[in-house]
Amino acid sequence: MATSTPPMTRGRESAAEPPSRRARRFARLWTLLEGSVDELFEPVKKELFSDLPDEVVEIGTGLGANFRHMPSGTRVLGFEPNTLFHDEALRRAEEHGIGLDLRAGDLRDAGLDDGSVEAVVSTLVLCSVDRPADALREIRRVLRPGGRLVFIEHVGVHGVDGPSFYQRLWRRPWAAFADGCDT
Repeated sequence: MATSTPPMTRGRESAAEPPSRRARRFARLWTLLEGSVDELFEPVKKELFSDLPDEVVEIGTGLGANFRHMPSGTRVLGFEPNTLFHDEALRRAEEHGIGLDLRAGDLRDAGLDDGSVEAVVSTLVLCSVDRPADALREIRRVLRPGGRLVFIEHVGVHGVDGPSFYQRLWRRPWAAFADGCDT
């Protein structure tokens, strides 16, 4: 069954600050790495994204790697602070039949009502969020009762087993190249 695809838009970008040098450096790096990373997580994404609803909120849209795993016709309210990723994310959304409203701000700036979202997607994002617990509280606030948070992360959990030796070893050098990603 063919469905019409909602239009792609770029929201509230004018309010965003110009990308920092660190953000520009990461955009170049991530453009090279993103395909390999997406391939690594493909089996997990296929399973997690198999029954997403028609409308989702995506935090950290990046270059749009997740769009190929979503059904055509899905409408995404996406948040990506690095505006250097926006053109490619919009292109991929169109390529995969995704209606994308892409914003440079974050979820707290969206003005979404409590319990108004059926699903939130967040892949490899919490590492670069200043206060992950606050971000998770905001996700919980906007998710409807019984809604889904679909996430894939690569951060160590303090107080459980703690970060691995390699995460501790690469933490600072990686953060310098990866726009603040704190494993």
